[in-house]
Amino acid sequence: ERLLRIATAVCYLVALIGAALTGLLGPFWFFLLACLIRGVGTGAIWVYATQLIYQNTAERVRGRTFATDYALFTITGALGAALTGWAVDALGGIAPVIWSMVALWLIPTFFWFWWIGFGVRKAEVVGSGGTLK
Repeated sequence: ERLLRIATAVCYLVALIGAALTGLLGPFWFFLLACLIRGVGTGAIWVYATQLIYQNTAERVRGRTFATDYALFTITGALGAALTGWAVDALGGIAPVIWSMVALWLIPTFFWFWWIGFGVRKAEVVGSGGTLK
């Protein structure tokens, strides 16, 4: 489980780097490459985080958890598209929107790193006496 959390943290950084590169608004090929990097990062985050959720969810509610997760994923995607359209008009272009996205992306990245660094850890049973480590 710890490896999945660390892999997710790396993916947060990949997505953040991709978003920042997108904000540079370089040549079209560079922009597409930056979008690819960001997309790989965010896609892997979703896969790894979903796997962590399912590993820690009771089997009897796993189906409902999957349905809720996917519904929220779809709704937030639609809301994100609508808010981005509004923000492009309100902020006067795409560059401020992208840099706002990069700034907002720092929040979950920080909390994920905090969680894997200082979060609650499961106790390990050590030895035949059943002592906790």
